[in-house]
Amino acid sequence: MKKYRFIVSFLIMILSISLILSACGQQTSGQQDNNAGTTTKEEEKTEEEIVLTFPHWYFSHGGSFDKWSYEAIDEFMAKNPGVKIDGFPVAYEEYWAKMDISIAAGTPNDIMAFGSNIGKYIENGHLLALNEYIDMEDLKNNFNDIQNVNVPQFAPDGKTYIVANVSAFYMPIYRPSVLKKAGWEEFPTTYEDFFKMLGDLKNTGITPYAMMTNPGNFNEQVIDIGIWIIGQGGHWTKNNKPNLDSKEVIQAYKMIKEMYDAGYIIKDTDKGTYRQMFGSGDVGVLIDGPWVYGQAYTVDPSVDGDFAVAPMIFPNGKYSAGWEGFSASSKTKYPEICGKLISFLTSKEQMQKFMEIVTIIPPRTDLFDDAAFKDRILQKHPWMGVFVENSANVVENYAQGIPADRQEEFKKILGTSLEKILYENADIESTLLQAQEEATKLLK
Repeated sequence: MKKYRFIVSFLIMILSISLILSACGQQTSGQQDNNAGTTTKEEEKTEEEIVLTFPHWYFSHGGSFDKWSYEAIDEFMAKNPGVKIDGFPVAYEEYWAKMDISIAAGTPNDIMAFGSNIGKYIENGHLLALNEYIDMEDLKNNFNDIQNVNVPQFAPDGKTYIVANVSAFYMPIYRPSVLKKAGWEEFPTTYEDFFKMLGDLKNTGITPYAMMTNPGNFNEQVIDIGIWIIGQGGHWTKNNKPNLDSKEVIQAYKMIKEMYDAGYIIKDTDKGTYRQMFGSGDVGVLIDGPWVYGQAYTVDPSVDGDFAVAPMIFPNGKYSAGWEGFSASSKTKYPEICGKLISFLTSKEQMQKFMEIVTIIPPRTDLFDDAAFKDRILQKHPWMGVFVENSANVVENYAQGIPADRQEEFKKILGTSLEKILYENADIESTLLQAQEEATKLLK
């Protein structure tokens, strides 16, 4: 009996020692694995690198846009360890086609850029409502009507799907030295004097005025025609219905036709080329945005100190405006980080940097609350003061009331009307009346 008890006790002791050694071995093995980089699932989740894809044409715009873009995302990543922003260039002309392909393939990018073409992407559920992920009070208190009035109109639910970083409005731009060659010390204040000045520029061998009239370029045609309509207090639509037979629209087409027939408008030239021609002094006047300064400076650095902006030549002083901004995909895995990045990119600090580097007016209204910033930028670019002074008089050039999926058809109607009037000498009023009828059908 005693012998049996001894054997049992001995076996229990052996088993206990084995269990202790096994536990020690497992602990040692785990320590070795940890030293080799093995982590728990919770640790893996914490240490996982978050990557947001962010294509934009800014990354390919050398000298200014790309400088701000890369510096901004580098700063964001430095402040947010573990987050990588994969910013890469896609040409403006290819941007939305490539974006549509990625959306259709189920692999949309996390951050995307839009302007007034955003409507159909909201309606089709491709974009994230940002209200929960950004400071809506900041938008309400520190942004102009482009953000707070125009942008929400694109969303049937009234939510915010995009935060604008550009309020792109157009004003008369010129080089004083070029106008002086034609005998003009001051920019004209009426259309009649403007027309006379264009004639004097032509007589000196300078192309007087550049706007988009090339056949088929409907998007840019609509922007440039809209400048003249909005400048007179009109618009493409009124009460969400086509307004193409209104006196302001008719008068705008008449003025453009008159300038074109007189040989005062450049022909058969794309916008990039005639902006360069403006920089070299071969074009007298553009009605364009502040970004032209940077492009002109690249062509001819002597534009520094020889670049001026004038109010529009109509009494009401309204300015046609477009806009663009940042959105997030509804399919993103990281909505909070997307919201944080968009808020960062459109913050007061970043928009001040953007304005200083790119010379574009953002839709934030609090940028010049900083007196030091205001003094610095206006000393560097005095001409920007005219843009700043008129920034509250902008009117969005988007045709309100035309369904998002019919906007391209609407623009084609407007551009085709211009081409008939310029190239076929079609009667202006009857052409626009027909355009009004065609546009009205788009609402049915």
